[in-house]
Amino acid sequence: MAEGSQDDFNSNVVSLKCIFCDDDEDVKKFTVEMLEKCREKSVVYKFRNKSTYSDIVIPDVVNENTGYHTACYKKYTAVGTKEVESAIEQQLAIESQQRHALSQSASSQQEPDNLYHLTVSHT
Repeated sequence: MAEGSQDDFNSNVVSLKCIFCDDDEDVKKFTVEMLEKCREKSVVYKFRNKSTYSDIVIPDVVNENTGYHTACYKKYTAVGTKEVESAIEQQLAIESQQRHALSQSASSQQEPDNLYHLTVSHT
């Protein structure tokens, strides 16, 4: 193999990075099922104070750039079902409060139709 073609080959190789620790050694590629499990568990980290995982963004699809280390994946997904259910309930409560606040704000900004009508007299 010519030296130039080896350089071309190396420039096209994409190295995976672990989304949990940002390291690129011995990183494995996600499966769709693994990403789904990570998304399910990610809601818990939104409600944990000072979690190292709270800023992690789980990709929507398997891609060529992001992967995981087995140990990192196990740590991330080690949250229990009750924790996930509790976090989902908290998330739903927050979303409900936000919708209620938005509807209250919208209804308070609407003026009744009969206010501020000007009567014009024709003389």
